[in-house]
Amino acid sequence: MLNFTQEQNQLQVQEGQLGIAWTGQAGFALMDSDNIIYHIDPYLSNACSKTIGYHRIIPAPSEAKNTKADFILFTHEHKDHLDPDSVPLISQFNPSSKLVGPSSCIKILRDMNISSTRLIKLDRGEGIQLGNLQLQAVMAIHTNDSIGYVIDLNGIKFYITGDTTYSDDLIGVTDWELDMMMVCINGRLGCMNIPDAARLTAHIQPKYAIPMHFGMFKENTANPKEFIRQVEAYSGIVKGYIMKHGHWYLFDKNDGFIARNDNL
Repeated sequence: MLNFTQEQNQLQVQEGQLGIAWTGQAGFALMDSDNIIYHIDPYLSNACSKTIGYHRIIPAPSEAKNTKADFILFTHEHKDHLDPDSVPLISQFNPSSKLVGPSSCIKILRDMNISSTRLIKLDRGEGIQLGNLQLQAVMAIHTNDSIGYVIDLNGIKFYITGDTTYSDDLIGVTDWELDMMMVCINGRLGCMNIPDAARLTAHIQPKYAIPMHFGMFKENTANPKEFIRQVEAYSGIVKGYIMKHGHWYLFDKNDGFIARNDNL
């Protein structure tokens, strides 16, 4: 059985594909055809146990100091998204990486003594090119400046909601035809519940719907299979897909998730 880092090292991403891993909670790692690694909201510690009494029930896919990252993106400042224990180590061991997020996150990153030359502020309505990734920061209804991300990587387009409650305004965050949508489903502390997440996803109609923000804390989780049932029933078009935590997948623009020949 290959571990997270070994899978990453063996992954071969072609044009029109991306490598993708769910690192837990709302965290995803992406790899493009140039082997550039992008992390979104990596939560690799147990920092939340110290502040809110939520204890992780799944192991981190990799230690922070062993996590390769060329770009690290954040949706908002909460500790299960901007991890105060992991981010300084990921930054230290990837000294050329760039860190991206809304104003609240940039302030915290500066307080971590990460050089301002490495920080990129990205607030709602703004866009940027990072490596091969075209990125748009869109509204998320959660904290004062929380965001979601609409991303085009290797021609594959997807929407990561970040933490957000439901609003009809979210239906129009992009006019792209989306290949994937990663959507929060836990229904607590300012996040959509399963019916709302299914309703939003059915409105937007990506090809694949991937539930997130569950399974990290026993105190705050939800049933991803019920989300899949509802979103497929509501939309009649969208395919639900539950990613296995801490494993790399290949996604192809034409073929969707494709089989791999290594030992998962």
